[in-house]
Amino acid sequence: MRALAPAVSVLLIACPGPPDALVLDVPDEHRALFEAFLAPIDSALVTLDSPGGRTSTVRVVADLPCAECFSIQADGDGWLVRGDAPLGIQYGVAELLERAGFGFFHPFATRVPADLSALAALADADDLGVERTPAVPRRGLHLHTLHPIEGMFDFWMGGPVGEERARQVIDWVVKNRGDYLQWVGLDDISGSSFARQAWREHTAAVVEHAHFRGLETGLGVQLFGTSNLQLAFDLVDSSTDPVTDRTRMDERFGQIAGLGFDSVNLSFGEFFGEDPEVFVASVESAWDAMNAAMPDAEMTTVIHVGNFEDLRVEYRGEEVLYYFLSAFADRPITPWIHTVMYYNLFEDAGGAYRHDEFDEHRAFLTEALLADEPVGYFPESAYWVAFDVNVPTMLPLYVRSRWLDLDRIRDIADGALRDHVLFSSGWEWGFWLHDRVTLRMGFETPATWQEALHESWAPLGEAGAAVADLQITWTEAQADTLIDRRAAAFLGGRDSVIDFGDSSQGIVSQPDRPRLDEVADLDDDALIDLGGKLDALADLADASGAAHREAITIGVEHADVAGFAPWIDEIVEGSRVTELRARYVGALYDAAIADRSGSPASVPALIEEAESILEEARDLIRARHAAAHAPHGRILFEPGENPTLYDYGYLAHAEDLCFWERERVRARNVVFSEDGAVPGCTLDPRVR
Repeated sequence: MRALAPAVSVLLIACPGPPDALVLDVPDEHRALFEAFLAPIDSALVTLDSPGGRTSTVRVVADLPCAECFSIQADGDGWLVRGDAPLGIQYGVAELLERAGFGFFHPFATRVPADLSALAALADADDLGVERTPAVPRRGLHLHTLHPIEGMFDFWMGGPVGEERARQVIDWVVKNRGDYLQWVGLDDISGSSFARQAWREHTAAVVEHAHFRGLETGLGVQLFGTSNLQLAFDLVDSSTDPVTDRTRMDERFGQIAGLGFDSVNLSFGEFFGEDPEVFVASVESAWDAMNAAMPDAEMTTVIHVGNFEDLRVEYRGEEVLYYFLSAFADRPITPWIHTVMYYNLFEDAGGAYRHDEFDEHRAFLTEALLADEPVGYFPESAYWVAFDVNVPTMLPLYVRSRWLDLDRIRDIADGALRDHVLFSSGWEWGFWLHDRVTLRMGFETPATWQEALHESWAPLGEAGAAVADLQITWTEAQADTLIDRRAAAFLGGRDSVIDFGDSSQGIVSQPDRPRLDEVADLDDDALIDLGGKLDALADLADASGAAHREAITIGVEHADVAGFAPWIDEIVEGSRVTELRARYVGALYDAAIADRSGSPASVPALIEEAESILEEARDLIRARHAAAHAPHGRILFEPGENPTLYDYGYLAHAEDLCFWERERVRARNVVFSEDGAVPGCTLDPRVR
């Protein structure tokens, strides 16, 4: 190994201009690694071989003993990246390129600068030469492939195109400081040997590439078929007796063994449970079966939420929430504490899954952290079903909540959290930002969430700083409206399954709200509460409108920034559609309230206002979908067969505005006594 050159910052300052290209000087044993690293960038600004002209060398040395750490320092007229291999050196080069203006934003859309002039500022950076190490050992994404999201088409359905796109996702996780990636198994492989063989070949290739890049991989499986509501790959169709169940588990683990998965994430469905003794014994049996078939793999379990009477069980003289039973299993299993939507462990939970807050989950995590027991945190970056990305709305609020959790956990026991894996449900409409920022916060948790947003947008320079400031102001308004004032249910949608579960079984997943046809039956107190929520929604609409106007201004002021337009266009359209959604719902509920209050004169104008908003939203949404980052084409927005429960892409209801149309029809039925068919917006993506 060559001697390390001293840090010299003045040489770059004296340079007459930026280099034409950065040339990576990597050891031969890592050349293939960086060929894969550079492939998605596809820019002459960075290369492994000198293209001629004026270049600057980036010397990459894998000599640091700390796990997944890196440092950057000046090296003559170039740069030195030190780290461990394979991840530390990749993190270091990614950081260097971001300082040069590259933006690893969306998995399928990298921002490439016009030149390397931004790199000059690194010479005076305070962190030059600082060794940077991860705050959380395991940081990654859980692609919820039970839903028809981008990851399902790429990681599960496969094919040559799917494999290439899976490689791009792997690359994106690496460049955003992640080290783990898991996805969920679907049941189509359990009944068809042909489907299973094709899946095994595809999965083996994807796992092999993930390992090559330095990521560990995991597969999500479900324990009981009796609570399997979404065609998951389960271990026991229906519990009978321990011997039969174990035989079935051995068979199922045999179907997924031999592919190199490092972890199995065991989940237990939602809303319905098994007998506690059966549950604990089955978890232990599942670990035994996994250990026999996949002896090098570990097991994690999902500690889900659900404050329902049927999920309160007694075990060994103690009343516990059903999902906490997995902690009683006498096996080396790491529990992952789950929260849902943009709620967090430390603030109001809005009534999600009937929780006013996730205090029991917080207490469990706290106890494990203080006892130095293995534990992970498993929050969400979207809640696809009728709540956010497929409504659609744009919600940087997720970034604030994910930071708040990490910051408060750090206060409880700094360095004790073992795993931080983010439940991901799609990336369009700015939802890629939630995953990108959270991965990076797991590596280095900044002092504030505002700093995290600024750091993520930094590759865009002054334009990025303006975008970050806009999103900070808007996020504060979202936190006030959706968390503090509990108006979340109104910004989100409802489908027929949500209504049925609520009315017939008392099952609530996302926060509840009165249906438009229930407004007439509200008592005075409930009507006052509804009015307060609508006032909050109006305030969010105002804030979203302000964000929309500010985004347009930023776009105009920074129109000359290379590669800026796709990102600002997304924010312009995302802030506008969020404003329209808030105003639309407000107009329909105002119409229902006016009808109930015996003031029908204003009703037609309110309905007309809502329907005008709907048409504007329709045009805006179709324009955004035509400019989507993902290269999947119309498959994300249209009906189509796939192995999930849903025969459509995850943005199909965003495309046809089914949740909006459902509310429009119901409102007209209420105030005009019409008899329109209310769309279900569940398994059929078409508005009927």
